[in-house]
Amino acid sequence: MTHLFPIVNGMMPAVLEFLPVLLIGVLFGMALEVSGFGNSRILASQFYFHDMRVFKVMFTSIITASAGVAIFKSLGLLDLDLVYVPSTFIVPHLVGGFILGVGFMISAYCPGTSIVATASGKIDGLLTFTGVIIGAVLFGMVEPSVKSFYMSTAKGVLTFPKLLGVSYAVLSALLVAGAFLLFLGADKLETVFAGKLNMPEGEKMSGRAKKIFGAVFSIAVLAVILPHVLPADRQADQVKQATPIGPVELAKMLIDNPRSLNVVDLREKECKGKEIIPQAVCYNDIKDNIEFMYKGNTLVVYSQNGKDPLPAGIFKFKGKINVLAGGYDAWQATVLGKPEAAYQAILDHADDNAKKMIVAIHDYYTTAKVATPSANKAPVNVMRPKMRSGGCQ
Repeated sequence: MTHLFPIVNGMMPAVLEFLPVLLIGVLFGMALEVSGFGNSRILASQFYFHDMRVFKVMFTSIITASAGVAIFKSLGLLDLDLVYVPSTFIVPHLVGGFILGVGFMISAYCPGTSIVATASGKIDGLLTFTGVIIGAVLFGMVEPSVKSFYMSTAKGVLTFPKLLGVSYAVLSALLVAGAFLLFLGADKLETVFAGKLNMPEGEKMSGRAKKIFGAVFSIAVLAVILPHVLPADRQADQVKQATPIGPVELAKMLIDNPRSLNVVDLREKECKGKEIIPQAVCYNDIKDNIEFMYKGNTLVVYSQNGKDPLPAGIFKFKGKINVLAGGYDAWQATVLGKPEAAYQAILDHADDNAKKMIVAIHDYYTTAKVATPSANKAPVNVMRPKMRSGGCQ
């Protein structure tokens, strides 16, 4: 089972891990409400530059978290590679960001703040949240027809440290210093535009706030220094190996827990076509960023027939690596082909349960109805995973 809240792994049953998640969510919602994020007028003021509270609060949380992560990483208390970072899909993210921005401009809420406003009893927040739900349902209905688009232009995991060629600690220190200058600029904007619009201006950065900035910046700078002072880890890296995985096992993993897999197609031309394994991305699209992919997932790679050597770049991935035995040919013959043929190919001595699993998986991926080899027993019902929606906070 995938744990919802890895910090408490082993401390409580996984089925109860929603409790700390719920508590954090409630506290986060309270923080947003206290900050004024449940009020559409305060949120909309951001667009008129006379009250930059939204920018200041959000940027404060960003630099605080960034400095905290940097210092814990430098002390060896946090493995940054285990912090999940979503993969980047350039064009879909640009389109999605534009749509979200338009919705934000019209309603003055993003999905997260609309929930806070709804909890505060505001009708406009409820209407916005209702629109979010309707949009998520509509997307679920059209998802198969737009899947090729939202999975396009995959670039793996892109991060600013990698793109800029600097360490995370250095970037964090620069971010805090830059935020301080931006806050001063925000104060100036509030003064200018509040006067022009004859509106009350936002609260200026106080001396206390400046001291807090200094403390956060000191933490970030300390994170830069610590790696050069503390003894380096001399443990040699283990030699990476790829473990074979069968097409039936992969098909079941894609049904049970698709979010735990990164599927990579090693073929150059075929990976752009329709004959690919679900959620696969082209190796050439993500090869430059593969070492930054979330190592808590399993990387599954496949070629056409499973006989091609794996590129050396694959082994830059820091997590578990599986290679599909038999490649796409095996997937096509076993999962997409006639189940009876698959029995002869890989399950000559399998029992009825294993054969029924093949039938159920074939039915899932082809939507075809096939007869079960055992006339007395019905095929296993493989449930499709439910779609999950997301949103900004």
